Amino acid sequence: MIHDNAAETMISAEEQTTEGKVFATVSKPWMEYYSGSTEGILSLECDAKQTVWKNVEHAMQTIGLDQDAMIYFGRHYSRQEFIAMVRKWARTFKGMGIRPEEHVLLFAPFSPQIAAMILALNAIGATVVMPNMHSSKESIKACAAGTRYAICLDSMYDRIAGAHDSFQFEKTIIVTASTGMSEPMRLIAWLANARVYIHALKAGRGRNITVRQVIRTYGKTSDSFEEPFVSGRVAMVTASGGTTLNGQAKLIQCTNESIMSLLENVYVSAIKSGIRPESGDKALNMLPPFVSTSELVLFLAPLMIGATVIAEPRLTPSTFADNDLKYRPQITLMPGKGWEAYFAKVRKLIAKGRRPDLSHWKLPIVGGEGCTPQELAEWNSIMKECGAKTNIMPGYGMSEGFSVMSVDFNNYDYLHNERDCIQVGRPLSGITMAVFDKDGNELPAGRRGELWVRTPSMMKGYLNDANLSKQVMKGGWLHTGDLFEMDNSGEFFCYGRMDDYIMAANGVTVYTFDIANRLRKDPDVRLALVNNMSHPGCEPPFLVAHIVMNTGIHTSRKELIERLQNDMAEWLPAGLTISGYYIHKESTFSTSPVMKTNKNHYKKIHTGYQIVCHNELKEVIFKI
Repeated sequence: MIHDNAAETMISAEEQTTEGKVFATVSKPWMEYYSGSTEGILSLECDAKQTVWKNVEHAMQTIGLDQDAMIYFGRHYSRQEFIAMVRKWARTFKGMGIRPEEHVLLFAPFSPQIAAMILALNAIGATVVMPNMHSSKESIKACAAGTRYAICLDSMYDRIAGAHDSFQFEKTIIVTASTGMSEPMRLIAWLANARVYIHALKAGRGRNITVRQVIRTYGKTSDSFEEPFVSGRVAMVTASGGTTLNGQAKLIQCTNESIMSLLENVYVSAIKSGIRPESGDKALNMLPPFVSTSELVLFLAPLMIGATVIAEPRLTPSTFADNDLKYRPQITLMPGKGWEAYFAKVRKLIAKGRRPDLSHWKLPIVGGEGCTPQELAEWNSIMKECGAKTNIMPGYGMSEGFSVMSVDFNNYDYLHNERDCIQVGRPLSGITMAVFDKDGNELPAGRRGELWVRTPSMMKGYLNDANLSKQVMKGGWLHTGDLFEMDNSGEFFCYGRMDDYIMAANGVTVYTFDIANRLRKDPDVRLALVNNMSHPGCEPPFLVAHIVMNTGIHTSRKELIERLQNDMAEWLPAGLTISGYYIHKESTFSTSPVMKTNKNHYKKIHTGYQIVCHNELKEVIFKI
């Protein structure tokens, strides 16, 4: 039975402040939202001493029996059909000889087959390793070292083929996106992709095998497939959503206990906040499985409450908008760039006199990468105009804590926002968030510093990187590396990464996102991105700004750059300046494959920057 982690003893008002200042670890001001009994209002059962699969199986057998488990390109999977699919794959994996705690590489987007494989590996005690599918071949090769088996989408096979330079998987199961679709869509997709599928099978020189072949060969075992729960066993290895310039992404080890603890905390927090996700709801999942939020919020949590997962792996700005208007889900999570495209589509429909009905939303979350307060205010205004009963809800989380840690359930009023960033809400039930300075001293409300999180969903550590694990996990806290601020009511505000800074000559730390926020205060600027392009020995520091202008603006490029230069000269510390401005013709910044601003793309732009010098617009010569 679920336990209310939030039912902590409230401390007295005298203890809530120190010298009149609120400290999160002392006062926990958000506790007023979660205190009290949950008896009689919760139907979800989470057992942190069972595997993820045992919890999901039990929930699917008792909640929402008449609801579909998943929908995939027109094909509906009942809950019993999905359970049978998991069991079939568990027997198959067991028949292949996959052992408890053995790592199995998975390199594919979400589909019912992939979802069933993930839970089947958990059922037999194995660990599914899901690298960022946009990592370099070297990174993929490193995380696959020592694994005997892999599961790969046919069109992505060449991404893992580099691993074969030094070793061979015993078997690679080749999955095609057409598997599991309804007819005739399955046949159409198969014919369009047949050449790629055949190439992937032949490339393995006999070691690559189809879904049908592997089940036929290994799936006939009648032995019991389930392994008993083992405390601390790694259930999944997910990946950080972003990659560095050399293509690396961190791999995060999550245990059964950490996953189930977070599922409980998310559910309690939603219910206590007046939101009731329930049987019959639909969750639109367009994010790949290596993203922890995709695993938790858009897959495991919906299955646990009797909701239906709509698996749609074609992740683009336009497909997100189209799929929402088609399926009308209650739950989804998408980075800010996805919501930007969504509301652009809604605006066009309104302009054509076809205002959509958005009353279906319960938990529309923006996370992974946020947006500006101005954008959020505009989006929420459109939501209200189209009949929605909720705002877009910003959330914050990290793969190191297996997804979400806070959500703004309060419908914060961005029309009267005084900060240059969005509010990401209060910590979930059972989680403590606090802000610290560089010396490890907790900061009171209203002060900016690094966010630390204490959560039962904390990772076991990074895969094959004990040193980095020690740097991030200290004294029971997860050090996020993000610059945050808490207000007196326990609501948190996220500014950006703490390593996005430059040091002024006077020793003052200046964050590049603060500079971008200042640039956005110009009435003609809609979006701004500031990059530090300095290289070792570069004096003075070389800062560049990328600007997207508001639509319908008639200000010339020269006028805008000159105005921004004058403002920066007054605002930046002595010795710092923007060395060049790049004014983009596009209406927004380009996106990465996981729908975030593609910052790496802009760091590679070395030409096209301009400044105003002696009343003339001049190109900036950028020496690498």
